[in-house]
Amino acid sequence: MSRIISLNKIDSTNNYAQQHFHSLPDCTLITAEEQTGGKGRNGKSWFSPQNSNLYASYIIKDINFMPYKASWIGGLAALQTINNILNISNSWLKWPNDVYINNKKIAGILCETSSNSENKISGVIIGIGINVNMTTEDLDGIDKPATSILAETGKSKCIKVIGKQLHTNLNLIYNKVLKQGINSIFNEWKDANKLIGKQIEVLLDNKKLINVKVIDIENTGKLIVIDSEANISSIYSGDVSIKNFT
Repeated sequence: MSRIISLNKIDSTNNYAQQHFHSLPDCTLITAEEQTGGKGRNGKSWFSPQNSNLYASYIIKDINFMPYKASWIGGLAALQTINNILNISNSWLKWPNDVYINNKKIAGILCETSSNSENKISGVIIGIGINVNMTTEDLDGIDKPATSILAETGKSKCIKVIGKQLHTNLNLIYNKVLKQGINSIFNEWKDANKLIGKQIEVLLDNKKLINVKVIDIENTGKLIVIDSEANISSIYSGDVSIKNFT
């Protein structure tokens, strides 16, 4: 039965989900008031001050699609939650796993697989962090442009209420995927990514920095890009930066 587990202080909700994955039911959402070891992509830390943000992890056990596509579920759920709270339409997904308002990050997604005793994938954990009540002073301490619900509205919000809204959106999208398949949400996820037609910088996993233009996103999730010499290539993963986003 789907439920929310609310914790006070934990190293990371993803770690808790990993440790208790096999005993927790499908669709469980774990939240925490504070993380001491919050994680981002590529081993980066996620700034996780107490009672400032929503730190959550969602358990998916009925995994009938490629695990990396779980980020589509998490990204769309976070995006819908933020849009509903702020009553806006200018938030968007920055491939592969961040939510932005204009050119500032407000949320991040980190998906990890869970394996059974035979080392076979038994499900996915979708980690989601949403900046809720971070002040402008807190945000100024982050190394990249960031924002929060407080910064956008001037009003603090109840983190537990946002957690419940996020859980509802995750369940709705996951149930659609169970009934119709993961590709049923691809076009919505693709449309929410505002990269097509944009000039971007990509720091690839081999630490090479390239400047390219995005021309498409395939249903495998990879970016199709073209460089200044008209060479077309695919990008499966990397850290994307957009200059002067409009």
